Amino acid sequence: MRRTFVARTAACALLALGLTTAPALTANAAPGHAVKVAANAADPDIFHAAGKYYIYSTGGGYPVRSSTSPTGPYTATNKTMTTMPGWVIDDPSKQNPWAPHVFQTSKDGAPLYVMYFTAKRGSGWDANCVGTAVSRQPDRGFVATGGPVCEAQSQEAIDATDFQDGSGQRWLVYKTHSGGTYRIRAVKVDAAGLNPGTDRRTVVSNDGEMEAPSFVFHGGTLWMFASTAAAGKHYDDCSYSTTVWKAPSFASTFTRGRTVISQDLHGLCGPGGATIINDGGVYRIAFHSWPNPSNRTGDRAGWVGEIRWTADNVPFLY
Repeated sequence: MRRTFVARTAACALLALGLTTAPALTANAAPGHAVKVAANAADPDIFHAAGKYYIYSTGGGYPVRSSTSPTGPYTATNKTMTTMPGWVIDDPSKQNPWAPHVFQTSKDGAPLYVMYFTAKRGSGWDANCVGTAVSRQPDRGFVATGGPVCEAQSQEAIDATDFQDGSGQRWLVYKTHSGGTYRIRAVKVDAAGLNPGTDRRTVVSNDGEMEAPSFVFHGGTLWMFASTAAAGKHYDDCSYSTTVWKAPSFASTFTRGRTVISQDLHGLCGPGGATIINDGGVYRIAFHSWPNPSNRTGDRAGWVGEIRWTADNVPFLY
């Protein structure tokens, strides 16, 4: 009784101070206030511009859905890119149009929407690479520009995101792996997010699955949300989950933090492929999950939720 009373009293005091506590980490809890926004939206990327929210996802033409509310309802609108660049393999069944990520910069005094996307390189390369496309509209008309960012033949570069460090330098960040070592890598780009250079660095290494990086600052800490899985497992396993790493800055050493979304915590099979944005002080996260533990070959549902932090700056799915 006393423990319950003390816990409730402490929780009330934190609420009065505007602080929150993480929910108890009980198995198979409901996925917080997260809302399923699409039955088929693997690797969802959430973006907010001009009064609308957009969810981009894996699929031919890199499809997009839009809504005036972050939790929907979302309406499927367009294929964002109708023509693949020349460096992509010709066979449409092998092009691997995965994990688009869209953000806004500017060029020639006007807004510019930039999309990083994954596709398989042709000409005997036999690996996925990251491409760049641009448009003056967030939901259509993307045209590839420049060449791909690749690692090495038979060594993929996928799941790209953008990041702007404290000095204003922009980076294209992606995942690669060799053997059992997975790495998050970054290459410098220009102020518009274009023209990748030759300056590359490894941000984080991990012995085991680690992909789909997404970055946000909170509480004086840089957080990297990424997808992980149990030893020897991958995206098609229910152990696939969303975990955080943290560092004082992009150039610092990242340390692994807690698992934020998982089957054990939220009852969802393989909740990963996440992206997070700071939406005017509200930290919104989009992620996917399999329909159920016995069906991991069909469509992955897309979810949108909110990440909050405890008084000790620990993130959790609200």
